[in-house]
Amino acid sequence: MPGYVPPTRLEGDYSVWTYKWKRGYSGDSNTYSYANIAQANESLNELFIYDSEVGGFERLNLATGVLIAELSVLNAFSSSFSQVNSILQKYFVLVLDVGGVPTLRIYKDGTVLQNIDLNAICGWTNTNYRYFISFTPDGKYLLVVNWDGSVQEYALFEGS
Repeated sequence: MPGYVPPTRLEGDYSVWTYKWKRGYSGDSNTYSYANIAQANESLNELFIYDSEVGGFERLNLATGVLIAELSVLNAFSSSFSQVNSILQKYFVLVLDVGGVPTLRIYKDGTVLQNIDLNAICGWTNTNYRYFISFTPDGKYLLVVNWDGSVQEYALFEGS
């Protein structure tokens, strides 16, 4: 049909997120550094992560987390420390201290959908410092950054 523009899918319909991989990043233990998802491109199997400490990007293999390239950029990347919801706020996520265990809690439309024990999955025990979270706009990929003053790692989760 001429002139027809198919609707754009802004958010997916996910019910569970699974751990894909974990990777260290270059955060400084004396400053709050963070990492955010800048873009996930499934057709190229690439993920671009912004690292605030170096002011640049890491280009990673989406499936494995293996570094493809580090990109130094001249432009600033505008981002908040944490993006805790998807673009239409269908999905919302928090990291909570649940009985001394850091737990990723994912909500869908205001209802708890999933709890993920970050100690069991990633080996993280941090309940005293900060976690930063970054969603892709559709809610499919979720990056959790552990900054505890000595460990700087992030883990990627995929919704299905």
